[in-house]
Amino acid sequence: MPPIRTVDLSVLCRNAAVLKRRCERLFAVVKADAYGHGLERVVATVPCDGFCVARAEEALSARAVSAKPILVMGRTFADEAEALIRANVTLALVDRDQIPEIARAAKRVGKRARVRVKVDTGMHRYGFSPKEAAALSLPPEIRRTGAFSHLAASDEARVRMQIRRGGASLDYPATANLRLGGTVRVGLGLYGYGVDGVAPAMNVTARVVAVRDVEAGEYVGYGEAFRTTERTRIAVVDCGYADGLRRTVNRGSMRWKDRRLGIVGSVCMDAAFLDATGTEVEVGDEVTVLDDADAAARETGGIPYEYLTCWTARVAKRYTGG
Repeated sequence: MPPIRTVDLSVLCRNAAVLKRRCERLFAVVKADAYGHGLERVVATVPCDGFCVARAEEALSARAVSAKPILVMGRTFADEAEALIRANVTLALVDRDQIPEIARAAKRVGKRARVRVKVDTGMHRYGFSPKEAAALSLPPEIRRTGAFSHLAASDEARVRMQIRRGGASLDYPATANLRLGGTVRVGLGLYGYGVDGVAPAMNVTARVVAVRDVEAGEYVGYGEAFRTTERTRIAVVDCGYADGLRRTVNRGSMRWKDRRLGIVGSVCMDAAFLDATGTEVEVGDEVTVLDDADAAARETGGIPYEYLTCWTARVAKRYTGG
């Protein structure tokens, strides 16, 4: 049996309810396959006022299962605009070159395009300055529905600085808007992290496919990356970097029953090694590869976003609570 992502849809719904109580309108960020949880199922299930994605194809996938408002937060191009306008998707307007592209596409479709102006308040990735955004003039083919910004950091001082630049009338991500109220774009919080009262909705499990008792002084795995100092029990788990397990997680661990087993050696394409010394682990046992992305990030020096979005199509999804 391959590694499996188990997503509890009831937990996602409870998280959305917690967040909804703190704002007027909740937009769920479902880019990157809903942070690895499955875009279509999340869009079809989570109670919210609309959805945000990063790319055109994500917007069209979301539209196939929901009639709620959808915003593409990233830049879109001329060859994508027509399909998005037809699907009633709101486009992010991030630079002036887009204006004629979107206007021409709207004319061809015979329908006004909806845009939300991206304002750069300090991220310096893309968008208009606050002054440029305020003075922006659009042709009749384009309807401006509002403006939004993004945050470069979540610490209080930086958030306040960016809000001062952009003004409280912009839509911000959850870190800012859970202080401001109004319309909130929420990503990580929906999936169980970074906000009080929410819980992780996904875990990743795999199976032990081999157990080896290795003598002291032997190397385990590729490149002699790990050498035993004593007789060591090694459990081989069927989850590797082709499944999304990062090769840099050698400081990490997995959970077998109620015990954490450290990852040793180099992660292989299809497998990883655990130090199972002192346990009675057996072939066929289930191991939890991921149950808390925050804890995994602290353990390995990463960020929780990586541990939610890294899983490939080889890791099947199983849904509960729906």
